[in-house]
Amino acid sequence: MLLSQALHTFLQAVPGVTLAAAVSDLDELSQKLGLLPAQTTVLLDADLLAGHFALGVAELRSDFPYLFLIVLTNSLIQQESALCNGANYALLKGFLGLELHEALTGVRK
Repeated sequence: MLLSQALHTFLQAVPGVTLAAAVSDLDELSQKLGLLPAQTTVLLDADLLAGHFALGVAELRSDFPYLFLIVLTNSLIQQESALCNGANYALLKGFLGLELHEALTGVRK
């Protein structure tokens, strides 16, 4: 996943957030998650899941039940699907700012 410079800068400014890895597909994400602590937070771009959105979110939740999953979605339908399939948060792209900050700083409270 490629982060925009603005999103990368934003994430670096959030207290307690450490950027561990960027991935280009779901298989690579699963491999990296196997090497990270169980309670890792993932900021997942819906575009990474291509045409398998609901299945991809459900698979991540099933394979990594302790994962804290924040999904950046392209539509209200994807937002609802992400939440129904196990995402902790599902945020619409373009409306991130405060919501993303709250999701990241509210992790594991």
